[in-house]
Amino acid sequence: MAQAVIGELTKARTLEEVPHRPMLYDSMGEDPLARMVNERIEGVRRELLDEVKRRCS
Repeated sequence: MAQAVIGELTKARTLEEVPHRPMLYDSMGEDPLARMVNERIEGVRRELLDEVKRRCS
């Protein structure tokens, strides 16, 4: 589990280090990179919640 968290944090750091360039916006006006990061964060949050529930059961 710790390796998964480290992997996600490493991916987030890599995304932060990407040179800034103009981003294209979809029809909703949401930044695609922000959406991708939010999806990853949500996935990690769900995994952590599942792990906590599993350990507490």
